Amino acid sequence: MNDLPWPSNEVFLREKQGPVVMGNPHPVDSEWCRFVIQNKILPHEARRHYDIPEPDNFEHDPIWTNFRIGQTQTTIPDTIRWWNSPQEIYIGGQYGEWSSPDLKGYNDVFHINKEGELQHFAYLPSDFPPVSFHTATFVGDGFKGSPDGIMIIGGTDWEADSIVGTTRIHYLDLGSFSIEQVEVNGQEPGSLSHHQSIYVDNLNAILILEQSHRDKGYTQRSGDAFLWLLELDPLKWRKVELKDVQK
Repeated sequence: MNDLPWPSNEVFLREKQGPVVMGNPHPVDSEWCRFVIQNKILPHEARRHYDIPEPDNFEHDPIWTNFRIGQTQTTIPDTIRWWNSPQEIYIGGQYGEWSSPDLKGYNDVFHINKEGELQHFAYLPSDFPPVSFHTATFVGDGFKGSPDGIMIIGGTDWEADSIVGTTRIHYLDLGSFSIEQVEVNGQEPGSLSHHQSIYVDNLNAILILEQSHRDKGYTQRSGDAFLWLLELDPLKWRKVELKDVQK
């Protein structure tokens, strides 16, 4: 651990659940978040330091952390056109199991540039809901000629009022770090999670390998594999038959 002092009780109580978001994106300037990142603090360590008992009866009182599972890491190629191009983008993720008081899905973005400098952006759930076990695929300017960006597809859905069977897609603009929801035509795969995706340059499309789906609100594993193409211009879903791949 670094020798940085712990934030005051006042700062901890005000910021322990993460930043108050005001924009898209919202640059995070939080003393608690910086301290957690620099010192690798876990929620139970914070409770011990501030003498806060664990909640009883599976009550959720999450303390913000950057230790995540189901978070994506996307490496940005050196060939993109900016002089000071980003190198790594980390998106979303979750902390804790279902019985943990610190269970939380996240809807933030970490950007680490070539010099190792960190930027942290947060979003309103209405612009970008919490997500984990999604994919985040760099598509360059392939999305309707937009600036270089990342397509965020599927993931565990943390929204209670979401529609099961729909495929959630968002686009992260790497110029402004704003995020927008993307509507796509065609038959969609449904609620994807724990899938894989890759950008296919000559098709200007994202190829998705699906091995799980959501049914009645629960993620179901399947022994079968399904392939989908998300064509980017124009935006359209297309299911890929295995016989097409085997030719």
